Amino acid sequence: MPKQYLLTTPDGEQVSVQEKHAGERITTPSGKQVEVPTLRELKKLPLAPELPAAERAASSGRVWTRGLGMLFSGGLAIAAIGLVVIGVLAYLTPVHVDYPIVKQEVVTKELDGLPMSELLEFWNRSKDPQIFENLRGQMTGYYQHLALRQVFLYAILGCGIGVLLGFGLMATAIVMAGKKPNRRR
Repeated sequence: MPKQYLLTTPDGEQVSVQEKHAGERITTPSGKQVEVPTLRELKKLPLAPELPAAERAASSGRVWTRGLGMLFSGGLAIAAIGLVVIGVLAYLTPVHVDYPIVKQEVVTKELDGLPMSELLEFWNRSKDPQIFENLRGQMTGYYQHLALRQVFLYAILGCGIGVLLGFGLMATAIVMAGKKPNRRR
């Protein structure tokens, strides 16, 4: 914390000033304008007594209550957890896998080019129900992969919204701490 010097005004009012105020005009708590001496003369003044932390916070205009601290801490926890979960999900998200998707045009073109003996052999083998089960299994795996990937991406999006919410709570606590509380008299 910067040094505070005790300046006595011509009216006898004592004001605490810092070195950064040297040579400037300041307004005293009573509302009067006073010129702060130069840095050389300011260092000759007595040091102001150290204020307790609560009084320093009150004099700075920021009031940090337990509730605001809990709001800030909660926002920080939500944002941190969200960022960690996003990192884990991004690491675990399945990458694209190329599943063979056979288009009808390709099959027709290849079948049209086969000699008759091979074409008959193909049709005889295609009567085996296991061939279609294998094809169905490949397609099912492909769609399961797409669905799983979509679930991961939605989870990452949800966590991103959670991170934004956490940052919003932290910002709200900081802004609210900058305002003086309403005191009813």
